[in-house]
Amino acid sequence: MKSEALIRTKFDALKGSMDERMTRLWAGAAAEALGLGGLATVSRATGLALNTVKRGRNELRDGAKSDDIVNVRRRGAGGRNHVDVHPELLSALKRIVDPATRRSRIRFAMEREERRRVVAGDVRRAPASA
Repeated sequence: MKSEALIRTKFDALKGSMDERMTRLWAGAAAEALGLGGLATVSRATGLALNTVKRGRNELRDGAKSDDIVNVRRRGAGGRNHVDVHPELLSALKRIVDPATRRSRIRFAMEREERRRVVAGDVRRAPASA
């Protein structure tokens, strides 16, 4: 328990300055230093997934290269901004959240029920297919 608190304190002090790869390598190094049960202890203390800590430990065992540490992600990696892909999204969200246009949950439920009744009536009135 004492080692878990120590790891948590160290991790909290460093996590703001580490990128995802450095975090993984640090966690792997801490687990390796603890020995048996180190993976689970570091995972609990940091909140990182056990597989993340294990991957960091394995990268260290395989010999992490300093060139790889600098280039965490390739240029342009990651998804595009939703507002860039769908320019109408931001104005639509603002309209939904705006108190003047926001509907109450009860009103929304009543409108939904009304739409359901209209659709059900249309289905009943539709001619049977041959």
